[in-house]
Amino acid sequence: MAESISEAAKRADAFFMAKSPIHEAMRRLTKTFAEMQIPFAVAGAMAANAHGYYRTTADVDILIRKEDLQRFKQRYIGRGWIDKFEVS
Repeated sequence: MAESISEAAKRADAFFMAKSPIHEAMRRLTKTFAEMQIPFAVAGAMAANAHGYYRTTADVDILIRKEDLQRFKQRYIGRGWIDKFEVS
């Protein structure tokens, strides 16, 4: 069933107020990277939003080095994080 206009507006409102599940995921992920001292960059729509080009999105695009991804996975996969896309 398609989302109603009212539901879409509520979801967009939460997004633009930085209270969406996407924002929570980004905050959790960037906090974890900072705690692990893993350099990262936020890309995609979330980065565009930070620079004033507002649009909603359904994901968080993060750039990190391959070796840091492996270190993150060793520490956190299965502990509240999942590996949805296996990267070799």
